[in-house]
Amino acid sequence: MEPGAASVSGVFELVASILLLIPSTITLGAAMAMAATGSAILFHLFRLGIALTAVGDHGELFALAIVVTLCSAGILLLHRQELPLIGASFRTT
Repeated sequence: MEPGAASVSGVFELVASILLLIPSTITLGAAMAMAATGSAILFHLFRLGIALTAVGDHGELFALAIVVTLCSAGILLLHRQELPLIGASFRTT
């Protein structure tokens, strides 16, 4: 990944982390975190490989991306009523 793209990705992940800490923006933060780690997973699967031995990674970064994606999906599931566009369909009376 190019240095500029890595910086943009890092800022995106930082903003997602901050939004996860604010109750009113938790769904946006979870969606952003899921997008960031989902793209990282796809990058690992189709371009980089799971282990990046050149930088001393033996699959840990890939595993962490999967954990963050699953946690983000869990947060979105727990807060599904707050999701824009589809949240109203999950509301009960």
